Amino acid sequence: MTERFADAFGQLRRVVEHNSNGNYTTLYAYDLASNLTQVTDAAGNVTTLSYDLLGRKTGMTDPNMETWTYQYDGVGNLTAQQDGRGWWLYMSYDALNRLTTEVEG
Repeated sequence: MTERFADAFGQLRRVVEHNSNGNYTTLYAYDLASNLTQVTDAAGNVTTLSYDLLGRKTGMTDPNMETWTYQYDGVGNLTAQQDGRGWWLYMSYDALNRLTTEVEG
């Protein structure tokens, strides 16, 4: 059985999973703009997320202590993503903002 708990704004704050091995709780935190900023799993591992003023995710640090970064163009398309190992993925778009290419670099 899984229980989900939300705050007064409808934001998921806690999930409790009940099974034969025990209860596992995951916690969620948000900033004032309602962006998810932190997830803490049942083992205490923390993922943090950061955003720019437009609410676009600009960074994430996962439980393996890997930091991800994200870059956008002037209209909000994701144009580059770097994973925690330092690998880049570049995206380009056509005039209608449709993804046209992805290149690893």
